[in-house]
Amino acid sequence: MKNGPGFIAAYVLADRSIIYAIGYRRGFNSTIDPAVMERIVTSFHVLADNERPSPTPTPAPASRSAEAVADALADGFARKDADALAAVMAPCMSQGAEQAGGSTMPRVRFVAELKRSFAAGVAVTVQPRPIETDNNGSFVRSTWTQPDQQTSRRDLYLRNDRNDGGRWVWHLVLVRQPPR
Repeated sequence: MKNGPGFIAAYVLADRSIIYAIGYRRGFNSTIDPAVMERIVTSFHVLADNERPSPTPTPAPASRSAEAVADALADGFARKDADALAAVMAPCMSQGAEQAGGSTMPRVRFVAELKRSFAAGVAVTVQPRPIETDNNGSFVRSTWTQPDQQTSRRDLYLRNDRNDGGRWVWHLVLVRQPPR
């Protein structure tokens, strides 16, 4: 297709159940050389079956129990090892306070925040047993001590993550209100 709405040139290719539209357009004050763009666009081709690599089977992740996650949390926090804790985290971590709102963030950001907290002197003690259950799910208790602040109880929630092969993961930190 040439000189259509929104493009200078486009090629449409079908591959099995997918249709690809490959093309380019010239924007306002563009310095694109149409001959160069034409060479780039026409270099695209759909791989034939004999050009496609054989898929490498992905091994199923090893099963991981709630107890294994609880033990990893106790060990990782005792060593202040945020990277070890990341190994048992869900891809998105949530944290909130009892009777209040919460927030969710990607694992990478949560790990970075843990590292900053550890560097600032935060100490966390995890009680890996018993694994308790309430309306929010399964959790283990932890105590967070921050320099010059009151110690707080935070429950670390675990879940069986069907998106991770049925392995248990840590997904939530819930700050408990101090008893009155």
